[in-house]
Amino acid sequence: MADIVTDIQGKIREYLKDIYGDNFEEIDGHFIVSEGSALVQAVVRLWHEDDAVVDCFSYVVEGADINHDLTDFLLRKNAELHFGAFGVIFDNTIVFSHAIAGKNMNKTEFEASLKTVAKIADFYDDDIRKIAGGRRAADSVEA
Repeated sequence: MADIVTDIQGKIREYLKDIYGDNFEEIDGHFIVSEGSALVQAVVRLWHEDDAVVDCFSYVVEGADINHDLTDFLLRKNAELHFGAFGVIFDNTIVFSHAIAGKNMNKTEFEASLKTVAKIADFYDDDIRKIAGGRRAADSVEA
């Protein structure tokens, strides 16, 4: 079972080298890229014995005030966007994520998932801050 995760991580490593050259990081099985104000991670998680999920996600805004206007905005965007979704994690960080099955994943599918997460996070982070405050991922890294 762990072999499927290792195999998929190898595919991701190859795809990222083709897409970004050496401009990505790999830390403890997390692959990290930067686009605009977004940092995007790709992580492989075992799904079942024959496959794993590639989860592409971005911490969009940290420290936001989770209020009605914000949750209304995020839910409406989730209904409008083609794929992926906004969410709020345990410490009130707003995330955007999209997951794909990894075993038969190809470079085009992976790149579409990763770059869509990056573009959505980069595009909406300032709108979210206007509604609820907080810091963009890029601001947290620079601090």
